[in-house]
Amino acid sequence: MNRIRNKIYVCGLIALLSISGVGCARRSSGIEDLLDSTEFNSTEFNSTEVTSDASGMESDPSDPTDPLDPLQSVWDDPAYIPLEEKEAILAQYDWLGIVHNTAGGVLNVRMEPSTSAFIMGKAFENAAVHIVEDLGEWYRIEENGAYGYVSKDFIVTGDEARTLAMNSIKRRAVVNAAALNIRKGPSTHTNVLGRAVAQSSYAVKEVYENWMKIQVSGDLEGFVHSDYVDIMMGLDTPIISEDYANLSQTRRNLVNMAWSYIGGRYVWGGVTLGVGVDCSGFTMRLYESQGISLLRVARAQATQGREVSTDEMKPGDLVFYYMDNSFIRHVAMYVGDGKIIHAANAEKGIRMDKYDYVPYAFVRNIIGD
Repeated sequence: MNRIRNKIYVCGLIALLSISGVGCARRSSGIEDLLDSTEFNSTEFNSTEVTSDASGMESDPSDPTDPLDPLQSVWDDPAYIPLEEKEAILAQYDWLGIVHNTAGGVLNVRMEPSTSAFIMGKAFENAAVHIVEDLGEWYRIEENGAYGYVSKDFIVTGDEARTLAMNSIKRRAVVNAAALNIRKGPSTHTNVLGRAVAQSSYAVKEVYENWMKIQVSGDLEGFVHSDYVDIMMGLDTPIISEDYANLSQTRRNLVNMAWSYIGGRYVWGGVTLGVGVDCSGFTMRLYESQGISLLRVARAQATQGREVSTDEMKPGDLVFYYMDNSFIRHVAMYVGDGKIIHAANAEKGIRMDKYDYVPYAFVRNIIGD
């Protein structure tokens, strides 16, 4: 197999982003399954072909594989991981905790040990946490140098945590090129579903000689060329960022509010939080709660504020998407750590995804700070 390498890692929460209770019905057109919002109605997705990264490495090599021919998987069970490799992953934790029995499959990570404290992140069911301190009813946890607090009611430790962790370790494909097309089938002749960026991570579904099937988002699966991904193994970890502490109160309120609506209902044309919203109705109502007026539809909201680069964007900024490189058809709110929260479609509701889960048009700062 070409350049597939096994490594030990502890992955961030990237692919497990659908919340319990949100449907994931498959549709005939792959990209529409991700982008079926009020303003998405195109039936064909056209993407500029990715041919090389900054170093000149081909990131979507020509391959004659006929997607209609059956491919023989090189692994009978991609989920199988040898015991000694699992032990090595668990050895990275001085004090392991596993998120368990959460309401709706997600646990708040707070800035202080209080249910009224600001929500600075989320930990999903079966995610592993590094516990650094026991505070009675709360644990202080650390992730990539950021610290937060989680309720002990939803964290298990000791032998129970070890058992859950052993069953939760999985293989992931981590992109090692600057940009990589995700395709509908195992061939460069099939449609591009989206684009993966360097170090993005996806659950591995099947591994072939030159191609790998990955879980893109929710129930959408796609193929990437195996030359440009590394196979790694690990546990899912919380999304947590101390950057929220430096945000304005308006931005913190927007993020906190968006977190609280994950799993909510999508309704075409809806503008009522808690009842049903579409993509632009969701962002409009979030901003309205902070005294900021947004226009009704995504392409109108895209004219407000000022455009910023992804290096400049802050939690609370809006990310806009198109399907034909001309008309804006979707909007989401950036919440930090490379993630957005948006009203995706009727099947998936309000959910979290990576901001570049499909090619985006631009980012705009509406708030002004």
